[in-house]
Amino acid sequence: MSATELIKQVAALSQRERLLFEQLFHGDRPPIHVAAAAALGVKEFVTFDVRQGAMAKQAGLTVKP
Repeated sequence: MSATELIKQVAALSQRERLLFEQLFHGDRPPIHVAAAAALGVKEFVTFDVRQGAMAKQAGLTVKP
């Protein structure tokens, strides 16, 4: 993948992330890890951060541990 293609993918991810999380969290922006996981279709999310785990659950991810 070229650098240009990677930049385009990151820009698209940022736009999808912004739209998704503005709807889900009403402007309370989640950590980029949660946003990226949801935008990429990840099913399970591992974190020890309570707030991050709560946001991941709101995004439909299964939170572990």
